[in-house]
Amino acid sequence: MTASRAEATTAMRPADQPVLSVKGLSVLLFTETATVRAVTDAGYDVGRGEALAIVGESGSGKTVMNLAPLGLLPGGVRAVVGGSVELSGEDLAVASEERMMQIRGRKVGVVFQDPLSALNPNRRIGPQIEEVLRLRLGLDPNASRARAIELLTMVGIPEPDRRLRLFPHQMSGGMRQRVMIAIAIAGDPELLIADEPTTALDVTIQAQLLELLARLQRQLHMAMVLVTHDIGVVARIADRVAVMYAGTIVEIGTVRDVLKRPRHPYTRALLAAVPAPDAEVGSRFTGLTGSPPDLSTPPAGCAFAPRCVLVQPECRLDAPRLATAGGDHKAACWITTPVSPSGQEFAR
Repeated sequence: MTASRAEATTAMRPADQPVLSVKGLSVLLFTETATVRAVTDAGYDVGRGEALAIVGESGSGKTVMNLAPLGLLPGGVRAVVGGSVELSGEDLAVASEERMMQIRGRKVGVVFQDPLSALNPNRRIGPQIEEVLRLRLGLDPNASRARAIELLTMVGIPEPDRRLRLFPHQMSGGMRQRVMIAIAIAGDPELLIADEPTTALDVTIQAQLLELLARLQRQLHMAMVLVTHDIGVVARIADRVAVMYAGTIVEIGTVRDVLKRPRHPYTRALLAAVPAPDAEVGSRFTGLTGSPPDLSTPPAGCAFAPRCVLVQPECRLDAPRLATAGGDHKAACWITTPVSPSGQEFAR
């Protein structure tokens, strides 16, 4: 990451109320055979004009943490959401379904992982964008069509008037994702959630879409949450980063602090697994060994203990909580940030 984005954003970080404020968030998912603790005691803020990346392996709870409070989990999934999730001071936990329908698409825009599934395959692109503009902004048919063309131009789609007449399957994966981004920003949202937006796209297209998201976020002065399993993309787009493991945020701070001075062994392992651009061909790849725990039967201590190279006996006894590692930088680790749940330093 260039120093300019992180340093400039740190200097301009708004002191007013955050757009998104999450405190003590927990999410339980219910299946026919088990209860899954998908998210446990998560908390973070995102200010206007700020981008927060949430990183972690698949199954770590990143998507559930962001979509469950909005009521956007797949059909058939039953969930209980606890804690507080405030959007511009409004508590989503007490919002009615009617109110949530107003919030989704108007105050919050979402870019989903798979645009081919998110878009209606039986409808042309134009009507899908124009519907959002009519429902959320009250535009008439002529105005909504004109605005749809403007939105496609903003997201870098050439010949936008012609593309409006295409069906999703007639567009490439990268173009479909640009359409999803256009739909997500159509209602002028305060918050944009991008859920693994570059999955299954080639490296060149990934880079283009990340740059597009970063440009739109700055241009529209939105708060943005980027969900990704690839810590390598974080520096390109984010101001702050939260690292998630087994449903828990284990480290959070500015991109510079977390990437340059990681305090949690899991963060270090993720960074070590990113191939170096100057690595010699045939050099040994450093990957994470083992697998994340089963969240239907979470371990008593630190969830990362079975895979951690620094593990000590105390790590298997109690789960550490986030503790200050300097400034706004926090980590949950007995070894690198040894603070007990009672606030006392762990006796070793």
